Amino acid sequence: MIYQPTENLVFAVDYNRRYFNPDEVFVGGGTGSFIANKPFGDSATTSDNLGFQFNWRVFDNFEFGGWFGSTWADQKQGGDDNATVINWATTLAFPDLLKEGDMLGVVVGMPPKVVDHSIDDLEEDDDTSIHIETFYRFQINEYIGITPGFYLITDPEHDSRNDTIFVGVLRTLFQF
Repeated sequence: MIYQPTENLVFAVDYNRRYFNPDEVFVGGGTGSFIANKPFGDSATTSDNLGFQFNWRVFDNFEFGGWFGSTWADQKQGGDDNATVINWATTLAFPDLLKEGDMLGVVVGMPPKVVDHSIDDLEEDDDTSIHIETFYRFQINEYIGITPGFYLITDPEHDSRNDTIFVGVLRTLFQF
């Protein structure tokens, strides 16, 4: 559901229910901690997913947005346990910064994290990873955009014993 009270402000809410076959479980979409992705290992799992998003074009060259998501997972094979997984992010965008079509973007958020789990032997993610990303899209022409970027993840796997990950990326988009 999308609600746009003004031309510059948009809110969205989405819900989906998913079923994961055994050995195909990725509740956290592959971006969260191991336990957020597979809260019951490879047991068949269902999830109810609720997300809230917004984007506000504050000025022509500045947008502020973000999202919050919650997932309630239920074990469907080998038990009847459940887990709650959340994620969130805040975004800043500066469209047409140096020239039309270019864009600077910044994202700060938390990858999917288990905040409640019914299995006593499995703990929730005690620490919190933070994903920080920045990129700049150079729009070469109407068909090609090149986007160098950089991101880091603190406390990977939501575990403060893990070293921060630093990654540089270069994306190229061809539109025809």
